[in-house]
Amino acid sequence: MSLRKALCFLICSIGMALPMSAQPAKPAAITGVEDARLVETIPLDGTLYHVQGVDLDRDHIWVTSVDQKDSRAYLHQFSRKTHKLERRVDLTDGPRFHPGGFSIYKNSIWVPVAEYKRDSSAVLIELDKNTLAVKRRIPVSDHIGCVAVTKDSLIAGNWDSRQFYVLDRRAGRFESSTTPPAPAIRTLNLSTAILSAQEIPPKPQEPSNGLRGHP
Repeated sequence: MSLRKALCFLICSIGMALPMSAQPAKPAAITGVEDARLVETIPLDGTLYHVQGVDLDRDHIWVTSVDQKDSRAYLHQFSRKTHKLERRVDLTDGPRFHPGGFSIYKNSIWVPVAEYKRDSSAVLIELDKNTLAVKRRIPVSDHIGCVAVTKDSLIAGNWDSRQFYVLDRRAGRFESSTTPPAPAIRTLNLSTAILSAQEIPPKPQEPSNGLRGHP
């Protein structure tokens, strides 16, 4: 796939919209994406590959992309003010080069990087938001394509989000797994509030076979 010199980044009014000024202390309740409306289109000035996930804060826009030709996983940091690429970090982990939908929580960025096939393996990588240094790696024996962060947990979806896994964020230990209602949710980090409050059923099952990490 040819390199992309710019990404038309769409900000919608459902949780991804973070103005340059501070948000209200108590934002309006988020109930779904059905009423989303286009707020702004931002061209990003920098080389991107096949884009997988987007998240942002007041100063930066982060994008994950996969270079399929060279089998590399990247996290890119752009300035919200200039729209220019500031930093890029290679997150490739051996055969795992497919980054997914990721989430920012306080001073950490959580990115899943998986093999490029279902029923495979992945690693959940915690990076320092300021330095982009790797703080922690949590191996998973399934393809993880997206992750959302709550106060205490990581909620990860596998290929096509056919299965959700709940992890203890501090201990890095799997607590439960569950099959989400159809249609499967593909992007979890659009609104952690929706995910944590509504999309995880109250009766989790035991983790599926072998969620003990990959070799």
